Amino acid sequence: MKKLLLLCFLLTIAFTAKGQDLIPFESEGKKGFKDTTGKEIIPPIYDYISRIGTNLERRVRQGQKWGAIDKSGVVIVPIQYDGISNFYNNSYKVRMGKKIWSYISRFKIGSRT
Repeated sequence: MKKLLLLCFLLTIAFTAKGQDLIPFESEGKKGFKDTTGKEIIPPIYDYISRIGTNLERRVRQGQKWGAIDKSGVVIVPIQYDGISNFYNNSYKVRMGKKIWSYISRFKIGSRT
């Protein structure tokens, strides 16, 4: 009986985690994400999206400017940099101009994309 309950519990966790996966989609040349049910989670307003840091964060580009969003589309690094690189120790490596790289802490600026 304990094994059956454990199996049910593990299957529930697996299906719940799977249901939170984001699926990329494109509309009119812009990229966004939907969940597995087809509900739009992150609207298609970005020219480029890729994972950065953990699976929960995305590096995004609008025009020529870069920033980062979380899995729900909340901006965690303003989309104002000329480049953004890996997440390390709660900071992103960002570039303004041709050669100036610095680190910026992630934060939520409170607006959803």
